[in-house]
Amino acid sequence: MNRILLVEDDIALSNGIVMALRDEQTELVQCASLQQARECFVAHCVQLVILDVNLPDGNGLTLLKEIRETSSTPIIVLTANDTETDAASVFFGCAARNVDCIKAAIAFGVVTAFAGTARKSGHRKISFLLVMS
Repeated sequence: MNRILLVEDDIALSNGIVMALRDEQTELVQCASLQQARECFVAHCVQLVILDVNLPDGNGLTLLKEIRETSSTPIIVLTANDTETDAASVFFGCAARNVDCIKAAIAFGVVTAFAGTARKSGHRKISFLLVMS
């Protein structure tokens, strides 16, 4: 069974991603805050993290840094920040954490494709930045 940790505070978006990714071999663990995500990451053995940047209790890049200190679990970073300044900020944040980023304006089908790619990559340090538009 594949397990994905989904960290997204927008419940409608989170539920949409769950609907797009859930299948017989995939379980999604939903969290709406950094604190919940920290607890779930430790409690569940996950093969992929889908991580929002803007969370009610902080910046998702903080969690990305924490995960990278102990794990090479693939991470997809989601953000609704679509201005050049916002995107640059996220890119620089990822670069400072030695994470590769790809920017893409996406729909759910693309999230599904990226998630499949990340799951198949094994435990390499691969992360994706997806800008929701």
